[in-house]
Amino acid sequence: MAERRGLSSVADVSLALVLVLAGVTALVTVVDTGRTDHDPSRSAHTAETLGASTLDVSYSLAPILVDDSEHVPAVGAESAPYDSADFDRSTHGSATGHVARAALSKARFPGGQEPVYPLAVGAGYERMLEQRLLVSLVGSSFATNVTAIWEPFDGATVRGVASFGQPIPRETERSVVRTTVSSELPSARTAAVDAATASNGYAAVAAVVADAIVNGSIGGTQRELETTGVERAVTVSRFLRFADGVDGLDRRSLGDALGRSSADADAMTRLLSDTLATQLRTELHGTFGTPGEAARAVSTGEVTVAVTTWGR
Repeated sequence: MAERRGLSSVADVSLALVLVLAGVTALVTVVDTGRTDHDPSRSAHTAETLGASTLDVSYSLAPILVDDSEHVPAVGAESAPYDSADFDRSTHGSATGHVARAALSKARFPGGQEPVYPLAVGAGYERMLEQRLLVSLVGSSFATNVTAIWEPFDGATVRGVASFGQPIPRETERSVVRTTVSSELPSARTAAVDAATASNGYAAVAAVVADAIVNGSIGGTQRELETTGVERAVTVSRFLRFADGVDGLDRRSLGDALGRSSADADAMTRLLSDTLATQLRTELHGTFGTPGEAARAVSTGEVTVAVTTWGR
């Protein structure tokens, strides 16, 4: 299982990615158009192959740096204690786990005028993963699409989708197998169900979800903020991205807490989590009939991966 802070620091992102199938749910959906050149079992076989296959994926963390010269000198800047090669990373894990990670890294936060991606991994990750997946599936006599979806609860505006392979044709015989894969964030459903019984049920559930997202990705990073070089640059950028992505905040909201001598990771994560919880409470209240129903829909620790195959 990946470390709880797998997206938070350079040390974590450089670790081997070990995301395992939480359960293969053989939910095979077949759309029949009268054609006979498609074998429905192919999707299940492909899902098994991807779950058992391991891949090495290389990428760079440099592009996730936020343009903020006060706290994060640009790569190549005279004041920067690093260069672009310092951001190169390689990670190893199951093909399905990589796809799940890609979905989490593409989680869109509404932010201000345009979406923000606080959990972004870095440049080249998705592109190289696509190439590795094509190699894994080479020689197959059927078309394939692999799509992963992460959302903290059903219908959330914060949502990440990553799709690989060929586009799924609208009218053809096809089959789908969905697998549930562990995400790099903690599961919050049990805590959410417990919180739903509070008098402020929706708010309590939202607080649990927000805490899983914020603390699960950048919590416990005080040491990184107090260092110099790549670790600090990446961690500061993640805080800034979160601040830009949460309604009601921007990077100025973090004030002096990003300075090396005045760094306060706990205060910043509390601010981000509390503000995100306010946003999520509104969504939960507008989507679910009761706090209990909302809590049961929480899925921070899961990514759904759908493997679709069809005849040529």
